[in-house]
Amino acid sequence: MKKAMVLVAGVALAATLAFAVGTARATSGIDYSLSGSYFPTQECTVDALTCTDTYDYAASGSCEQGCTGFPSGADVTISVSGQTAKTYPPSPCISKSVSGTFSITWSDATTSIGTLSGHTHDGKAYALSGTISGGAYMGGSISTLVYFPPSPCLIDSFAGGLTLYPPNPA
Repeated sequence: MKKAMVLVAGVALAATLAFAVGTARATSGIDYSLSGSYFPTQECTVDALTCTDTYDYAASGSCEQGCTGFPSGADVTISVSGQTAKTYPPSPCISKSVSGTFSITWSDATTSIGTLSGHTHDGKAYALSGTISGGAYMGGSISTLVYFPPSPCLIDSFAGGLTLYPPNPA
């Protein structure tokens, strides 16, 4: 009976710690909403069944949560690319996985740059994450969800979000 109680107590403690660690990470991010323009390009070879797609996003963002002590806005550019099969559903213009770069000019005139990688999210967006390798918040990371316009093959507008994880959370 004592072993069962110790086991139950140990499981409860582990679950509590896991929740606390997950919650601490989630609340340490600073959330920005994004909206802007989307520009896709596709290069295919005549004899190949695959194409290289590049997705360029340019957006303005405003801080939505955890803003105290951080810039109120940001101008963000993201350029990611990946391979697609010419017949990939739901669209031949959506790569399953992508990688690339980002640049952020914060409203306080500082900048951050870095790399991103990610994958499609239900064929409607890219879920991306990356590290900040230069400028403000160097050593930190970001995650972003950027949605495709109604037709991911055409130039249009998009909406999304960005979460900044500074190297030393406030």
